[in-house]
Amino acid sequence: MQGIGFMKLFLEEYFKGYGEVALETIKHSERVANLTERLLGGSDIGYIAGLLHDIGKSRIDAELLLYSSHPGPMQMERIRDHTYQGKQILYEIERKAGPLDPRIHQGVLYHHERYDGSGYPFGLTGDNIPLIAVIIGLADAYDAMLTRPYNNGKPLSQGKALQKLQAGTKFDNSTMEKFIDMLKVARFLDH
Repeated sequence: MQGIGFMKLFLEEYFKGYGEVALETIKHSERVANLTERLLGGSDIGYIAGLLHDIGKSRIDAELLLYSSHPGPMQMERIRDHTYQGKQILYEIERKAGPLDPRIHQGVLYHHERYDGSGYPFGLTGDNIPLIAVIIGLADAYDAMLTRPYNNGKPLSQGKALQKLQAGTKFDNSTMEKFIDMLKVARFLDH
């Protein structure tokens, strides 16, 4: 398997020509990768899976990815397809660079699955969701709440984002607690 720098090149290559969307998606992916790596104790596999989690969005029309308005059902279905598209891109990467760790495939395909079964693409529940996908999903949701317009048109504060994540049934309590502890230790969160 190739290293982190090599995977960053693949990410940049797949988003070439996407302009502002590419820049924001790559920044978001790097933030998710950093959070995932830390939560998995410094794992390169976690970093790479976090980095590539949204690579399937490179096959979706850039206008759909601008997050400036709420997408309709048809647009949402197209956006949700990025998990399948990402898995296909991983196969392309493997043909060029050699095999990837299976956990990278799991992180890319399942990162939108949720503990209560409300996620996609398969509606998996609880322990049926691979740990790496749970962690990427949590890091992804947290970063999105901090950086994208949310409900009232502006990103949420760290505290409000965590309250929103904790209030639901999307993530199990144990993983949430570890995530919050990791944010405090890494000084990503005010004590």
